[in-house]
Amino acid sequence: MGRYSVIAGQNLYDVAIHTYGAIEGITDLLVNNEFLSLDDDLQSGDELVYTDDYQIDREVVAYYQTHGITPASGELHVYPKVFTLPLAIELYLANTEISAGFSISGRGKLEIDWGDNSAAEIIPLMGKAVQTNHLFDCPVGGKRKISLYMEGSLQSFDLTGFHPSELYILKPLSVERFTLRNAVLSIVSLPMFPGVYDVCLDGLKTDVLTPLLELKNLMRLSLCGTVYRQPTIDAYLTGLVTRHDNRRSCQITLQCQPSGTYREPAKDVNGRYVIGSGMEAIWVLTHEEAWNEGSPWEFIINGLIYKYEQNDTANI
Repeated sequence: MGRYSVIAGQNLYDVAIHTYGAIEGITDLLVNNEFLSLDDDLQSGDELVYTDDYQIDREVVAYYQTHGITPASGELHVYPKVFTLPLAIELYLANTEISAGFSISGRGKLEIDWGDNSAAEIIPLMGKAVQTNHLFDCPVGGKRKISLYMEGSLQSFDLTGFHPSELYILKPLSVERFTLRNAVLSIVSLPMFPGVYDVCLDGLKTDVLTPLLELKNLMRLSLCGTVYRQPTIDAYLTGLVTRHDNRRSCQITLQCQPSGTYREPAKDVNGRYVIGSGMEAIWVLTHEEAWNEGSPWEFIINGLIYKYEQNDTANI
C-alpha cells in the first residue's frame, strides 16, 4: 500500500486524479481509508492510504509526474458571500502569493473577502490591535483580488503583509497611522485617508509621490529604504511649498538627496520665492515663521537634520 501526504488546497478529487489518473479512484481511497467520507475537508499534512499498483489512467499519472504537477483546486465550497458593510478597499496580489495578512486597530467592524473559496471573515474592532493571517485555499489564473468592507475609525492600519501590486481605496476612511512597507505600486488613492497623521512607506517603489500632498494633516512621513529619482522627490517637496494651504508641520525622513543646495531661493519682482530645487523648497519650509508656529518642520536626510528653530536660523 502507498501513502499519500495531502498539501494545502487539495480536495479528495485532486488526490484521486494525482494518484489514479481519474476521479473514479475516489472509490479506492474510501475503501482504504475507513475514516474518510465525501464530505470531509482535507487538511495539509493529512495522510491517506491507497493501492499503489492501481492506476486507472496511466498517461494522466505520468503527465503529472513528468511535469512535477500536484493538482490542488481547493475545497470548492458552494455558498453566497454576503457583506453588510460598504466596500472600502480592494487589493490585488500576484497569483504566486500563497498567504497574506495585516494588522489593524480601532473601533468598528471589518468584513474580508479573501478572493478564494473561504467564507467571509468578520473581525470586530474593539480598540486592541488585531493581527490576521490567511492561507489561500485555491490557486487563481490571474491576479488575486482581496476586498475589505468596513466601517468605523482606525488607529493603526498596516497592509505590509498583503504584498499588494495594486491598492484602491474606494471611500474616505478615518485612519490615524498607516503603514505599507516594501511595496511596488501607485499611491494615487492614499488621499482617501484625509485625516492620517503618521505614514510609513519605507521601501516603497513608485514613480509619483505628489498624491501625498493631499494629506494636509500629516505630521510624520517615513520614506526610507528607497532612493527616488530627484525629479520625483523634488516635485513633492516643491508642492509642499506651493500648495501649503495651512497644512500641519511635518517630520519627513528620506534616504535620497533632493537636488540643489540648502539655501534661500531667489525672489521674483513681487517678492515671491522662485524655487529652483528640492533643497531650496526645504529651506523655505524650515524658515517661514508662520508655517512653524505650532510645531517645526523637520527633514532628516541621510542622517542630516534640517529644522526650523525660533529666533535663529534653521540649522543642519
